[in-house]
Amino acid sequence: MAGKRESVMQFGTKKDADKMHEEAYIKFLNQVFRKFDLPLISSVQDFETGIPFLLFMQHGCKAKPRKYNQTGADKNAMVQKSNHSIAIKMYDEVLEREKGKNRLLPPRMVKEENLSNTNDSRMVTPVLGALFVMIKIAGSLGIIGDGKLEDLLLQWYRGQVDAYGQGGRPTNWGSDLRNAEIWNALHHSCTDGNPGNWDRWAQEGNEAEQLDQTFAAFEKDMGVEQLFSGEDVMTGRTDKELFVTYISSIRMEQRLKMQQDYVRRAKALLASFEKSVADFMTSGAGTPEQMVYDHINQLKRVEGNYQEVETKDLAFLFHEIKVDNPAWKCDNAILPSALMAAYMDFRKAKDDYWEKIASGLTLTNAAQKTEG
Repeated sequence: MAGKRESVMQFGTKKDADKMHEEAYIKFLNQVFRKFDLPLISSVQDFETGIPFLLFMQHGCKAKPRKYNQTGADKNAMVQKSNHSIAIKMYDEVLEREKGKNRLLPPRMVKEENLSNTNDSRMVTPVLGALFVMIKIAGSLGIIGDGKLEDLLLQWYRGQVDAYGQGGRPTNWGSDLRNAEIWNALHHSCTDGNPGNWDRWAQEGNEAEQLDQTFAAFEKDMGVEQLFSGEDVMTGRTDKELFVTYISSIRMEQRLKMQQDYVRRAKALLASFEKSVADFMTSGAGTPEQMVYDHINQLKRVEGNYQEVETKDLAFLFHEIKVDNPAWKCDNAILPSALMAAYMDFRKAKDDYWEKIASGLTLTNAAQKTEG
């Protein structure tokens, strides 16, 4: 019990801690709402209508959509009560779904009366607790594993930065995260993904200043709002709830970026196939030797097997996306099977072109005929 009091007291009073957590949780919810063009909220007091809470269940936690009442929700107590009941039912369904995956979750503490009385500070704590549980669920969607959601998020973090020489970190929500390098590695993993391009010494300043640079980069490159400063992290003023919320936000954006990257790269690959095939069909001027020379140099410029590597790499990326989000779909024209078919057409056109230009070369042991 003393440990819990100490955790609260490092932020001042319990009221101070609740206010800080509320601000962070509201930013997370608004991050979800922006993706679906839903009205943004400013505080948990907006839960009085019941609508923001149930919309977060639906869009953030993938709860089964349910009909709710909009007309009169801002003033009519009966309409609000009905919406609160729907929201609690959706909350319970999400909990049961996650428990079915052997996830360890606390029992529900929030009640309809908490949602109805968010102007009363005594009623807010259970609402914040419920939001934190749902944020963890939203942040861990698609991660394979059981146990505590916090552990799954740390597992995801380790997987992202393992290739960046972090020695199996992070393993905790405290000291391992009070480190500028591990955050910078996460940013690079989520935005570039190639450890070979990472310069761990590129940042300047002390640890807190480097953290601020990385947090600003997350906001600029991924749209993840900063929840705390580098100084907050280094001095221990950032607790687990804030870390979990921030990392859940990063993961949610990274999932979306994976989908966007797949579509962008798949369309670019198809365009490269079409251009290459067209070039093979129209090329044919010059001596056989010059045509072969030009063809080989062209293969070298595009690194020879680029198209094959990209086709297979995109197939694996598609698999990762579907594991993470089974409901995601893309145009049939850029499915992995369509990309492989386009690659085979490209390969045939390339082989046919080689046969065409190589026919003018001496490629056997037979002596070359000379005119006499």
